[in-house]
Amino acid sequence: MAVTILDIIKGISQVIADDGYDRYIDKGEEKKNTGLMRDKDVENKLLDQRIMDGFGVRFGGNILTLTYQSEVKIEDVKDPKFEGNIEGVISDLVKFLKKEYKNNTSNTLNLSEVKDSFECLVQMRSRRWSWVQAKKEFKINNVENVDPKEDSGSDAAQEKLDKLINEIYTQRNENFNRRSSK
Repeated sequence: MAVTILDIIKGISQVIADDGYDRYIDKGEEKKNTGLMRDKDVENKLLDQRIMDGFGVRFGGNILTLTYQSEVKIEDVKDPKFEGNIEGVISDLVKFLKKEYKNNTSNTLNLSEVKDSFECLVQMRSRRWSWVQAKKEFKINNVENVDPKEDSGSDAAQEKLDKLINEIYTQRNENFNRRSSK
């Protein structure tokens, strides 16, 4: 049975509202592992430097964009496996979303990766710390009544842009060619 995109948005929003932030559950349950770096066990609790990271989701048509941001040390950025590690965190977050979505709605969340959609931006904050922002897109399968995300480079969008530019250009030329009448 296919579900609507609104049902999926509501289900994912509920997952993030319930379990998507750093907290312990009051009812005696264990803290849920979201896949974020801060949820990983630390070897030495005395020397633990709190890890600040988080994630979010956006929707565009039948595309779910998962974003991840974190503070990282410069030494970690120099590691050749750095982008793979960040992509691994995103895949852990997707597993968490799928599992909790199934628990909350009893429906499965069927996502497939969009090819070459992983982007990772690292910005230097200081000589020791930097900030990483990553995103990856996933296609939501088994959804009904959704127009696919329109490509920004499509012919229809390009034609509209060209028409707008021509209108502005002609208006501008008309304004410059007018002579003031005295």
